Amino acid sequence: MNLPKLSTTIVAWLAIMVCCANSENIWIKVITTRSEFYEPGLEIARKHIMKTNLLGKHKLQFNYVRPGTTLILFLKQLAAFNMKHFLTIGPASSRDITLISPLVTENSMIQYNLNGLVNDFEDVNMYPYLFNFCVLFSGYERALTTFLHHHNWTRVAFIYISDTTKFSDTYYRSATSTEVHVRERGINVERLEKFSMFDDSTRANVPQWNRILKSTRDDNDLRIYVYFFNVLAMRYTLCELYKLGMYGPKYVHIVFHSKWFVYYKGFARGRTNCTVEQENIVLKNFVFMNRASKRDDDILTVANLTVGQINSEVKASFNKKFPKHIYPNEKLDSESLYYYDALWSFAKSINHISKKHPRFVDNFDNWEKNTTRLSIMTDAMSNLDFEGVTAKIKFHQKGNIRRLNSNIDFKKYDGNSSTTKTGKVNTTLMDVIGDDGNYVDRFRTEWEFPIPLDAPKIVESTKEYGETVLIIIWLFAGAGILLCLIFLTINIYYRQVDFIKLSSPNINNLICVGGIVTYISIFLGGLDTTIVDVEKVPLFCNISIVVLSVGFTLTFGSLFSKTWRIYRIFTKKNSIRSVVIRDTHLFGVVMVLLLIDFAMFVCFLAIAPYHLQAQVIDEKLIPSEDIILKTIINRCTSDHQNWFLGAMFFYKGLLMLFGLFLAYETKNIKVESINDSKYIGFAVYNVSLFATLGSIVFTSLYNTEHYRASYIVFCVCIIQSTTVTLCLIFGPKVWNILKDYKDPNFHNGRPVIPGQHYTNSNSHSMKSGSQSQSDANKEMESGKSEYSSEK
Repeated sequence: MNLPKLSTTIVAWLAIMVCCANSENIWIKVITTRSEFYEPGLEIARKHIMKTNLLGKHKLQFNYVRPGTTLILFLKQLAAFNMKHFLTIGPASSRDITLISPLVTENSMIQYNLNGLVNDFEDVNMYPYLFNFCVLFSGYERALTTFLHHHNWTRVAFIYISDTTKFSDTYYRSATSTEVHVRERGINVERLEKFSMFDDSTRANVPQWNRILKSTRDDNDLRIYVYFFNVLAMRYTLCELYKLGMYGPKYVHIVFHSKWFVYYKGFARGRTNCTVEQENIVLKNFVFMNRASKRDDDILTVANLTVGQINSEVKASFNKKFPKHIYPNEKLDSESLYYYDALWSFAKSINHISKKHPRFVDNFDNWEKNTTRLSIMTDAMSNLDFEGVTAKIKFHQKGNIRRLNSNIDFKKYDGNSSTTKTGKVNTTLMDVIGDDGNYVDRFRTEWEFPIPLDAPKIVESTKEYGETVLIIIWLFAGAGILLCLIFLTINIYYRQVDFIKLSSPNINNLICVGGIVTYISIFLGGLDTTIVDVEKVPLFCNISIVVLSVGFTLTFGSLFSKTWRIYRIFTKKNSIRSVVIRDTHLFGVVMVLLLIDFAMFVCFLAIAPYHLQAQVIDEKLIPSEDIILKTIINRCTSDHQNWFLGAMFFYKGLLMLFGLFLAYETKNIKVESINDSKYIGFAVYNVSLFATLGSIVFTSLYNTEHYRASYIVFCVCIIQSTTVTLCLIFGPKVWNILKDYKDPNFHNGRPVIPGQHYTNSNSHSMKSGSQSQSDANKEMESGKSEYSSEK
């Protein structure tokens, strides 16, 4: 046995242990694959920190570890050798972070997450000592929502893969969570589909994928797709999209993590039957989401250097390790600068702690969990506020959610495995407190073609009644108003003529006014968007229906009221001398009828007034121009119009039945100047016929391409009914004036009854033929005298 050699070895080990025990090093464990791509950011950050003397006598040391099954054992070994590990950076996998986080905490270390995406990581109740320097899925969700909203894309498809090898089925959780966010902004996820992988998760169920993609295209005509995929699924999808022709200016395909495809562009090559050229054709329609590698502004950072200067140093360090002539395909990871900011964050927090607790670093150990030390480091991290290379480093906490400012780039593929920015969104948004919690919109529009639409462009053509139709209808309505004015003038001018005076000229005037009001409703009903503002059309719809009803009530209410007076005078034998019915009484009757009208309209307008609704009557797709031509008509409608119209028809119907009753009861009164009963029956029949016909035709054609015919029929029925009624009432009077007509049943101021009997409706008995002619004439004379006195 060589004792000198053994003793030398023992002394060397003791020296190392003493050195380690009294070391001023601050160890940082970095758990990641391909650490050489992140190492430049850490090394340059350490160099800049050491220059500032921020940590005093302490030095930063890195312990690079690859994640694996021996990770837990390795951490225990480090603790046994008393290496002071204050911080763990990583791992990159969300699953590994979840597994290792409790062990990190047990060794009194805080943890930085620079790659994990699970939203749970921002919950301080679940992960109180974990700080995220990367954008989690929640950030991508908000950024994607903003991106879609910015481009007015409201119809999208979400497609995810069900991969049981991933932690907690990450893709499904992200897809469903994002769906909630986009729906809150009015974006409809019309299809949420799952692509299945076979049991080994290395082969796609290609027929199913093809069927789903084809269905979204043919059944929903979707153009905007969002994929929650890994690189293997992306490879299969590219090929199927090419086969289905789902590429070109019409389509946009959005995926998370552009770097996965850039770095692994050769991954899974040969598993599909599509060529690289075919995949590149499809890729021109792809937009990739990823966190920005650095901030855009060249601001002076915490290292007293600009963003550009630091980025240049990091690139130079990487190129020194990987010379281009030896490693032509190696590229610096876009996230390297996030490691730079992470190390500065740790150094700033240690500096902050050392000012309050000078012996904190020296007394630190990893032997057991010390919540006091963890709380001190957590508080220091929460108070960070400095300008980093990637963003302003400041953690915002609202409730149990803790986030860091970060940016996301949306990039499009240019066919050469590189990308070009199309926009950047600040993912902090307005739901995060602090000065930097405001939303920033900095979109660019660098598209090679016009920005795609989420559906064919809709070109709407609004059809109205048309100038020709309105002119013709309004000319007839104007002629009707002129006719009313003629009748009104004659009625006023000849009011002292006996048969005009006995026909209640005041009530006749009211009938003419009712006719004028009815004709005016036609003008109001024809006011469409070509004549008045679209906002005012519903107002005129409500006014026109009110005016039409008022005109009808004035016309027929007045006509029936004066007939009711004749009925009371000449058929009420026992009460003829005691009942006085003047014109004021008849006006009161008409007013009561109008009050009923207004009561019904107040209820209708208060509950469900007419509003404007666009009705599509024709739709035509023009594929060559990717547009849909829609022919639209604007129609007034109400949620309860059927109930209202039913009540209105019932009320007017009762009024018409009452008019028929009066006409029948007074049919035997032969004095033409005071009795219009023989015309009332025909007027009621005419109005009922055309009202029924007009309502059926109007309702059937109202929301069809024959909308003009519905308006014409409706107006013709109103004009015909009103005109015929007025002519029946006033036509004979005008004719008598022109012919100087003398009523044979009214001679020398006395009414004469031809025939042998007279009807008394009130007693429901007929006078017998034995009654003398003189007695009948006396009764009629007394009735006439009473009628004249009541006026």
